[in-house]
Amino acid sequence: MSPNHRARLARVSPWFPLAAIVLFGVLGIPWSTWITLSVAGLGMGMMLFVMATGLSLSFGLMDVLNLGHGALIAIGGFIGATAVSGYEFGIWPALPWLHWHPGTALQAGIGLAACCASGALLVGLLAARTMPRHPRGGRRAALPAGAALAAAAAVGLGLWAAHARVQPVLADLGIVASTFVCAFVVLALVGLAFEYLFIRPVYRDPLRQILVTVGASYLIAELLKAIWGPASLSMGMPSTLMGGLSLGGVVVEKYRLLAAACGLLVYLGLQALVHRTRAGLLIRAGVENVEMVEALGYRVRLLFLAVFVGGAALAGLGGAMWGLYQGQVSTGMGAEMLVMIIIVVIMGGLGSISGCLYASVLVGLLSNYTTYIVPTVSLFSSIGLLVVVLLAWPRGLLPAR
Repeated sequence: MSPNHRARLARVSPWFPLAAIVLFGVLGIPWSTWITLSVAGLGMGMMLFVMATGLSLSFGLMDVLNLGHGALIAIGGFIGATAVSGYEFGIWPALPWLHWHPGTALQAGIGLAACCASGALLVGLLAARTMPRHPRGGRRAALPAGAALAAAAAVGLGLWAAHARVQPVLADLGIVASTFVCAFVVLALVGLAFEYLFIRPVYRDPLRQILVTVGASYLIAELLKAIWGPASLSMGMPSTLMGGLSLGGVVVEKYRLLAAACGLLVYLGLQALVHRTRAGLLIRAGVENVEMVEALGYRVRLLFLAVFVGGAALAGLGGAMWGLYQGQVSTGMGAEMLVMIIIVVIMGGLGSISGCLYASVLVGLLSNYTTYIVPTVSLFSSIGLLVVVLLAWPRGLLPAR
């Protein structure tokens, strides 16, 4: 085989698992059910991606093995459950002194702003990816900014024109958006404290990182019990996001579509940040040679801190998303998800955002297909997939370059 054929096969071969999983689903599931399960698998995969990408970045870029990542997810779930209950009913678990209940008009306004911002962000990121590189290494901001403003205006005008009909939907989207923002911001602050207390003393010492972060996860679990109680906390889905949409005889869950859209925005934003900005360049250079980058006058440690805090914030966002899907959160939620997240991180390739997304989608699709076809296999299907992938691709499917 010629070197060109080998290189082409190396580029194509990581996509074989996806083809095999899709073929497995198509052959064993009726067509309409297959589409429903595929969309559900994509939504589940996107939620896994949001939860896992912070661990992937901190492990792959900073060489920090944080086994307390699951505890951060659990905190995000409890923050999300508290916010949903407060925004929807005015009852704030663990905050009995708070008696504030935003009205429907305010919730609808927040939902409208979230829709406009999401549309602007999506169009702006897509426009930036298609722009030619600036001669000095940056990208011209005029077209992406203009496209983002136009998208925001179009979304805003469209929703405002149909305001009376879509107000309940906007109000529920406002509840969800506010919940996600709360979980993201609170976990960013928690991540800052977590890095200072538990990670900073054990940099460059993997064994102590494992011991310290596992101990921190147990401590956080006990704190959650002390604040919210040992029982599971209900996290009800807003009414207009419950159920599914019927499209040509195919039923698609509304919340899975919303989760997939959120995951796509997170992916595009992270790709732009890590691969298209000076900060991302410095982070990747600092991984290779911290001393050299610091000798050039850059404070790489602050960039690494920002990476860890951002990963913690994404863990909180993912925890809120997963809790809303499950309908409840518990202190064992983080430990349950940590195994799945480690599988995704290793299978995709350490430090690879695209690999993390790809592996998450594979796990989501395979879990849904096996649950329908062979329910007894679904419990260990992800571990079996990990074994097969590591035998064929030891560095992961799409490792960071």
